[in-house]
Amino acid sequence: MRGLVLTRNARGKPFAARDIRRWLRLNRTAHKSDKADLLVQGNLIAPIGEFLGCANELGMRLSVRTGCTGNPYNFASLKQDGLYDVFLTPAGPEADFESWLEAVRAAALPVRIQLHVPFAEDLRVDRFMKTCAAAGVASVNLAISDPFLKTGRCRDGRESRDHVKMMMSLASAFDAYDIEANLIGLP
Repeated sequence: MRGLVLTRNARGKPFAARDIRRWLRLNRTAHKSDKADLLVQGNLIAPIGEFLGCANELGMRLSVRTGCTGNPYNFASLKQDGLYDVFLTPAGPEADFESWLEAVRAAALPVRIQLHVPFAEDLRVDRFMKTCAAAGVASVNLAISDPFLKTGRCRDGRESRDHVKMMMSLASAFDAYDIEANLIGLP
């Protein structure tokens, strides 16, 4: 089971490092999670390495989940500290997905991706598939929404149906590249 540990509250205020460590302990001891995603939004109050040390002491594998904004982290250093993998969830025009993906690839870390509806109008499926395959993407979630990201909405029912069709096309394309694809939020 994989837990999720937030680094900020709903208003964007960062949690204290001791509270993040408490959430890691709770996930490990009460929920028996052997892995957890550390949802990083903006700058952290403490270095990620501090939380990796805590997770390692608990026998838990810690991942970084990020919306791909700002400069990518030094993943090579975090890998040495025990980072398990990286979960990229780009949303909005401010996301710099390719820079983050390249930073993860350069550190030779496993990477998971989550894409959200509505998809970028200029998304070129063939190019995107090749980029993901070259980076060694392990799995992709294609999601209707994400409660932790501010994403746009479809304008109407027709646009919604078009994006559901795109989700299905993307899932098939990922399958052709032997990359696990998960559809999230569809009935």
